[in-house]
Amino acid sequence: MTQPSSKVLIDIVDMQVDFVDPQGALPVPGAAALIGPYEAFLRALDRQPERVCAVLLKYDTHFADEYRQSEEAKSFPPHCLWGTPGQRPVIQVGYEAGPQSPILPGKIPVFHMTKNEFSMWQHNGLPKERVTFSSEAEARAYDNLFKVTPSFNDLTPGTPRDLWLDALGAPADVPVVMAGVASDFCVNWALAGYLERGHTVTVLTDLTAGIGGEHSPVASGKIEDVAKAVYPDAIARGQLKLMTSQHWLSLR
Repeated sequence: MTQPSSKVLIDIVDMQVDFVDPQGALPVPGAAALIGPYEAFLRALDRQPERVCAVLLKYDTHFADEYRQSEEAKSFPPHCLWGTPGQRPVIQVGYEAGPQSPILPGKIPVFHMTKNEFSMWQHNGLPKERVTFSSEAEARAYDNLFKVTPSFNDLTPGTPRDLWLDALGAPADVPVVMAGVASDFCVNWALAGYLERGHTVTVLTDLTAGIGGEHSPVASGKIEDVAKAVYPDAIARGQLKLMTSQHWLSLR
């Protein structure tokens, strides 16, 4: 039996312009206030590289014709369309090297994954032949959904999600630290999958924000309320923990 890893996987969910910018296509209430604390967390993380096995940044990514045919389009306006400003991350991490990146390239391994479902554990269910693409590049990007790549919007064929995750260690052996938006949608669905795989998960409460309302599992949309309502057993057994980023950073 392998021993649990002493290093964690940092999972950053959908910190993108369309969700975080108040002028974005689908802004999450309060998300803009996360940018400063999120960047501060990344800079602090860069000073503790020995604690991290990898950072995985995930991006909600849609394609115009695909989105028109999706169930999501019945509830939400078009957002995070591939190649548009709204799809881009609000903070550059691990690519486009320069002093603006809170994490220096090469210091902590950084990876990227696009997805077109709330859940990172899905596989795109719409056959490619049913989608009309505007370019060959867009079609290649569609092929890379749910695959992990070394850079944002990489068109080189990536590593399938589960193969990449399992390469970090046995499924239950790598603790996961999560942050991002929306806490009651994509964060929630990602959290569910990690718990099912047996991971211990810590959610950074000050680096998440939710939508709430009729489509949410809880009216407030707050991750604390989502966790208590949906995952009480995981909390009770210590598999799911909630704390601030500063609290987590202080743990040694």
